[in-house]
Amino acid sequence: MYNVDGFLFEDEEMAAQARKEEEGVRFIKEKSNLKSQESVLKLYTTILQQQLFETPVGLRFLMELQGALLASGMKKEDIPVL
Repeated sequence: MYNVDGFLFEDEEMAAQARKEEEGVRFIKEKSNLKSQESVLKLYTTILQQQLFETPVGLRFLMELQGALLASGMKKEDIPVL
């Protein structure tokens, strides 16, 4: 078993993908303005369209972005779905 950011993976290949996504999430958090609803929505939409995340590590980050959009006052029905 491989542990990546609190998630366990049986397969080394999937764990490697999760580590790559973990690095991507860290980079995005460092470089993006996550306080602006417009920026978060654009980032969220881009990630969905490009299907950048497929492991629980990346999907959890998408859920965090959804939560930020909801907290900023955006209606649930206006947020694109995963």
